[in-house]
Amino acid sequence: LVKQADRTQLTVGNTVTYTVRLVNSGPSNATGIEVTDLLPAGIVFDEATPSVGTYNSTTGKWLLSALASGSEAVLTIRATVTRAGAFVNTAEVTASGLTDPDSSPGNGVPTEDDQASVTVTVQEDISIAARIIQLGVQVNALVASGDLSRQQGDLLNALLGAALRFHRDGNNRAAIGTMNVF
Repeated sequence: LVKQADRTQLTVGNTVTYTVRLVNSGPSNATGIEVTDLLPAGIVFDEATPSVGTYNSTTGKWLLSALASGSEAVLTIRATVTRAGAFVNTAEVTASGLTDPDSSPGNGVPTEDDQASVTVTVQEDISIAARIIQLGVQVNALVASGDLSRQQGDLLNALLGAALRFHRDGNNRAAIGTMNVF
């Protein structure tokens, strides 16, 4: 089992595409295969395309009824990152109707060939945070110059504070919506 990401350095709001390759090295055909690949919190499922079988994004289960000896199956998962941090995404064969001579399905041992992980690092979208902070500085300057009252400044700073909290929580839509009210 091999797991890859199309890129490992992202910014909040970017899309990442994971690819899982499952190879049956034989000598027999495999049946009743289940691969578990559940996305971590902070990465939101968009769509999946399995070359064989079905994928359930809620359970993270990729189910394949059979895979012939010497064959490969590929699962592609596209997702959106919603917050900053380092996220490990692991795929593992969790069931198989055929005994694997060199690994045990579902045992969580990362050194076996039936489990693979990839880490993506997500940075905050500096441009949104920087814009919010810059607007706060401008509001305070307008209050100091008397062009805005203290009450007006407090109201605008409260909106900017809410937008910044939404952004830091990974909810950029709410942050931008709040800024549009501004």
